[in-house]
Amino acid sequence: MPDKIYKESIKKKDGFKGQKAIVLPKQVINVCQAQKLLSNLYITDIGFYPRAEYHYREREQGCNQNILIYCTSGMGWFTLDGKTVPIKEGEYLVIPKNLKHRYGADEKLPWSIYWAHFNGAAAQSFVELLLKNCTDHVGYAAYNEKEQYCLMIFTKH
Repeated sequence: MPDKIYKESIKKKDGFKGQKAIVLPKQVINVCQAQKLLSNLYITDIGFYPRAEYHYREREQGCNQNILIYCTSGMGWFTLDGKTVPIKEGEYLVIPKNLKHRYGADEKLPWSIYWAHFNGAAAQSFVELLLKNCTDHVGYAAYNEKEQYCLMIFTKH
């Protein structure tokens, strides 16, 4: 699926209309690593890509941070060890650091995603916790506005 789509089409790492992204400077990351409270788990990069047409990432050596991607609409895919799995609205993808991978937006219905890269002394434990509810590194965590409203009403009293 992804090979056919992306061999002859545009591949974009970023540059999507309306995107938001923050990459923490190395000196800020150094402070996070040095501070006892912050060193356990900290974000290094974070962003939102709306309707990320042609989004594609391939990391032969993996990434030196863990990655969490949450799909709010549309679809995408993820390839690990030669197996490609779809990612749909309401699903999240967990990619442990240094793991070779590829992912991208669906050609017909490109995803909108929130994404974060993170590290820290407790990052591996956080990844393991997230992966407990996953199949092939993909889990379901849809935000349901009605459920959140009911929960807010019941916990108010």
